[in-house]
Amino acid sequence: MSYGRLDRDTAAARVYRYLLNHKGMWLDGWTLTMATKTSAISTRISEIRQQLPENGRYAVERKQEGQAQYYRIVEREGDMALFEEVADG
Repeated sequence: MSYGRLDRDTAAARVYRYLLNHKGMWLDGWTLTMATKTSAISTRISEIRQQLPENGRYAVERKQEGQAQYYRIVEREGDMALFEEVADG
């Protein structure tokens, strides 16, 4: 899969930054589309997930209510997240 890198000005990076700025909040696809001027939000979420380390600091969660899709980014709990914070700091 060819994906939009998170360290560049790509659609995936805009969605990722927006989710980080609203960490923990459930955001619907329409809100993400309008706020980031991006289409195909589910594809952007896949691009983000592809680049996040499997046991890294953050995880993207999804839920569905009726036809609406909601996404949020959360900090993982556990040893790996703690290890990364110590390594970063």
